[in-house]
Amino acid sequence: MIRFAVIGALAHAKGSAGVIRKWNLVAIVVSACLVAATSSHALSLQDRLSAWADASDAERLEVSRVLALVASQGLAHFDEDFFQSCIDFASTQSTLQPRKIGEIGAMCVAKYLKLSEQKFRP
Repeated sequence: MIRFAVIGALAHAKGSAGVIRKWNLVAIVVSACLVAATSSHALSLQDRLSAWADASDAERLEVSRVLALVASQGLAHFDEDFFQSCIDFASTQSTLQPRKIGEIGAMCVAKYLKLSEQKFRP
């Protein structure tokens, strides 16, 4: 899901500002791939949520940093703490265990935006 969003953003990049944005997105994609390609025991966005509970604090922090980098797009409230807290909560929900950590990160952002939208409705 994240790959398609990045590819779509790259396809729409135009002009010199678009080139800068394109290179920023390339750096984000490369970072995400490097985290996903690290040793087989390291936690990644492609792991099932059930792996979160068994991961070290350092692995959780690294995955949270990647999610913050990919999803924040200048929004300060989507930081490592936001993702760690949200994924920690999600990991206690048995129905979410088969989902991938990257999917859960996307769900955290979507839920936050939905709640924010409802909060500001009259």
